[in-house]
Amino acid sequence: MPHASPRAVETVLNFHGGQKSFYVGTVGEKRRAHVPIPTTILDIRGHESDFSLDKQGFQFVNHGTEVKGEQFEDEEIVKGIYYQECEELVMEKTGASRVVPISYIVRRQNWDAVEKMEKGMGDLERTVAPVNARYVHVDQSQAGARNRMNDFMKGEAAQLSQSRWAIINVWRPIQVIKRDALTMCDARSLPESQVKETLMLFRSDPKADMEASIDDDNSEDLPTQYDKNATKSLADRAYSVNMDNAAYEVLPPSTKDKYKWYYASEMNPDEALMLKIYDSTTKEGVAKLCAHSSFQCEEDQGPARQSLEVRCLVFWEGEE
Repeated sequence: MPHASPRAVETVLNFHGGQKSFYVGTVGEKRRAHVPIPTTILDIRGHESDFSLDKQGFQFVNHGTEVKGEQFEDEEIVKGIYYQECEELVMEKTGASRVVPISYIVRRQNWDAVEKMEKGMGDLERTVAPVNARYVHVDQSQAGARNRMNDFMKGEAAQLSQSRWAIINVWRPIQVIKRDALTMCDARSLPESQVKETLMLFRSDPKADMEASIDDDNSEDLPTQYDKNATKSLADRAYSVNMDNAAYEVLPPSTKDKYKWYYASEMNPDEALMLKIYDSTTKEGVAKLCAHSSFQCEEDQGPARQSLEVRCLVFWEGEE
């Protein structure tokens, strides 16, 4: 029996607004100009097995974890237990010979509440806390991916780069997703000419790392861990890999439905998405990247989205 037609939701996605660089982890990152485009997004529920890393650039997996709830705030647990889980998952699903988790970021805060708290802050001040990215992007460009590989693999990088390698992100809900879901673009629908490199810079000026003064009246919608003395450390932890990075943003589509967008509704902590950020393969028809964004829709409800993303270097030694 054929599957029923996928359910669709309507939203607006934000595309590249022309800016060539910005300071990541700052208040101004969220204030950048983008081009909003009405977009239809299809729900992959009931069709999950139709999508794969090498075909569309992303893959849905049923995959439980020993790490639960507040344990995701414990760096030792994440880098110990959870990194190993991600390593095993990516190796199993890709057939890679080696997987090296290199960094992670936890997002547990309400985007609008954080924006409200930052209203009186300057663009170059450190953000109060990390929030989901409401613009279409790829975490690393080709140049950025190579820099990341060189940064983390150092003396091994030259040899490893002779074979196929990639960066793959493992994205997981910490609780059931009720708002600001993650949407992915089918790599086959996104021409290479439509991605533009954007330089993500890190502030080294101590003045940019000042704690924001938080008005108690502005913090009512935030989780309990947000207090006046914790904000700077939260942002510092989220952006602990303080290296400039070249990323991609995506030009607006020529027609509303030119790019094909998908998401998985109400994902839970025993499910995950794998997103391909970069793949060095030269094989025709293999997805090289997955553009993605959070999005809002009429179905959004409940508390802030809570999610964890682990970035992994992936190697197929001996394969071109």
